Amino acid sequence: GYALYIAGDSDFNVVSYSTITSYDSGTRTFEVDDSHDNLITNSLFYNPGGGTARIVNGSTRNTIAFSTLTAFGSSGALEMLAGVSCNTVTGSVLVSGSGSVYALTVDGNFNTVSLSSFSHNFGAIRVGGSYNLLDRVSMAAEDSFGIVLTGSFNNVRRSTIAAAGEGLRAGAGTLNAVVDSYIQGSTAVFVFNSSAASFGGNVIVSSGTGASVGSAFLAGSGNTGLSLSSNVVVGAAAGSSGFIGSGSSGLILLSTNAVSGGRYGVRVGTQAAGAQVWLTSNTIVARVGPTADSYGVHLDGLSTGATLFNNAVVLRQAGTQGAFTAYGLYARSASRLLVSRNRVSNPSMVAAGSYVGAHFEGVTQAQFRYNDVHATGVGLSNAFLLRLTASTVAVRGNVFLASMTVSGSSASLTADEFSGWSSDYNDWFSSNTANTVVWGGAAYAWPWSGTLGRDGNSLAANPLWPDPSAGVEDFHPKSSYANGRYNPITGVFDLTDAANSPTIDAGDLLDAYALEPTPRGPAVNQGSYGGTAEASRSISQAPELLAWVAVDLTTAAVSFTPAYGTNQMVELSTAADFTGVLFTSVTANPVPATLVVSGLSPNTTYYGRGGSLVGATTHYAPVPGSPRSTLAKRVTAGELYRVWSSSLTANWVPRPASPPDASSETAEGYVLQASTAADFSGAIISSATSGVTQSTLTLTGLL
Repeated sequence: GYALYIAGDSDFNVVSYSTITSYDSGTRTFEVDDSHDNLITNSLFYNPGGGTARIVNGSTRNTIAFSTLTAFGSSGALEMLAGVSCNTVTGSVLVSGSGSVYALTVDGNFNTVSLSSFSHNFGAIRVGGSYNLLDRVSMAAEDSFGIVLTGSFNNVRRSTIAAAGEGLRAGAGTLNAVVDSYIQGSTAVFVFNSSAASFGGNVIVSSGTGASVGSAFLAGSGNTGLSLSSNVVVGAAAGSSGFIGSGSSGLILLSTNAVSGGRYGVRVGTQAAGAQVWLTSNTIVARVGPTADSYGVHLDGLSTGATLFNNAVVLRQAGTQGAFTAYGLYARSASRLLVSRNRVSNPSMVAAGSYVGAHFEGVTQAQFRYNDVHATGVGLSNAFLLRLTASTVAVRGNVFLASMTVSGSSASLTADEFSGWSSDYNDWFSSNTANTVVWGGAAYAWPWSGTLGRDGNSLAANPLWPDPSAGVEDFHPKSSYANGRYNPITGVFDLTDAANSPTIDAGDLLDAYALEPTPRGPAVNQGSYGGTAEASRSISQAPELLAWVAVDLTTAAVSFTPAYGTNQMVELSTAADFTGVLFTSVTANPVPATLVVSGLSPNTTYYGRGGSLVGATTHYAPVPGSPRSTLAKRVTAGELYRVWSSSLTANWVPRPASPPDASSETAEGYVLQASTAADFSGAIISSATSGVTQSTLTLTGLL
């Protein structure tokens, strides 16, 4: 029987500095049964044939402190069964040595386990209840599991978990959270059939080798929502660092993680309909190895789409790839991918074998926008910055830099005959003459806009990155503006360069740049920091947010946000290149302003631009919506000629035709309106003509 049994009619008991032993394989050393507020402290409980302790039948607020519980039977060291709540285990050691049981089982709710250690051949801890807390605990399982979470709303924090099998398994629970912990196992974390599970601030390490290799983090099927943020994830050489398997739904978010070690950095399979996959602000250190292809990011079958934003996918350790290929980004059989503002870099880390910066195979409706792709090296077999196979991709605002020698094939972009792409506002730079696009087997040297109809507004210039070397990976383009470049070490703009990157202000004029620091514009910067708060400052300091406010007979008003400079101005011209008649309005007021340009000719088309005077140089930006036309002069001798019960006719002297008269004297036509309100806010009846010589119009349908 029990060596110690505390029943429901006995509360507030204290057991301290005791040694309690039982040799009964069919029961426990002690049990708390429907009892409350008991304290067991500084004691030793031992059962070599059965379980050590059990808390059952609604027991609450019991505490086991600074004690050792050891069991070598089939029941484990401590069980908190369903219905118990608010119990505490702290500063204790729990050991269980045999059987498919756990050192600690928690099936109740609102229990706390802290500052304790657990070990078992099979599993250390199983939590099946809800709202339980494991805080600063350490555990080791020599066989299967460190922790198994099957309940909901449980928290594991500041703990150390190690197992030969799975460090932590979470299944069938809701809103379980694991934070600030160290987790190690052949597969360190396995999550399946869970809802809104979250992992943050952990170190997650796969210890698998050989046939037992697993993933540092593995998400199986059936998850609804999953968050993995600010973790260090280290995979085994032949496995995956992070593997999001198939069949989950909801938002799957991997953010601000440091991922390394595995043959696959981050691997994502086909998800359920409606799933949203986001990979944002992760640093993924890919692997070089001679025995198989390796991948920084591997996406397979994502028909529901995915977003890759602001990630660094880099190589940092030199090695040979043998007969295989190292891929930065690899996407296959996917649709609606958005790959934006990422940095993909191979700074001479692949000593042999092949390298591909970004590979799309069977991918449709993909966007590859404002990324930095960097690859250097010698002795490669094949090398491509961007490769398309049976894919359609929009390529815009990116910076590509290559300096490679190969024994086989290389190209800035290669696409088979089944692929199609649009491309513009990119920078395609190669240190040698091999700056080519290969499409369907035919090669096209830069500039290829004339033959391919692509990249008409693109560059082929050195982007002047400060230091893209391994471990530094600074892709903020150089700027000679005072404190014009962001310093990733200090986190502020405190760097000034002797040169300016040609990628500054070289992006699409239609893309937003309001997040860039001033001075900025008149266009977004190319590359991964373009359009962000870390964009390098512009030397071309033109006014921003230019807009037509009003255009009248002889005046036009344009609003803007001033740039740096002694004077701000708005200029209008009858010629698109501003060689025609020029009209100007200038202000020294540095606040957001509207300038009115006067003296314009009626019925005349004008192009607009805003300027900022810096020293002796004026920096300009166009006014969107240009050109605009001023209003025509009013008609003369207008009169109501006749009014009937439901119609009226008006006459006037028409404007002269042009030619022979000047266009400012003529018009584009006439309109006649009648309204039931003096301010024409009521019902309006209208009639119009484009005939300049016409002198009469009739309105019908009047009441």
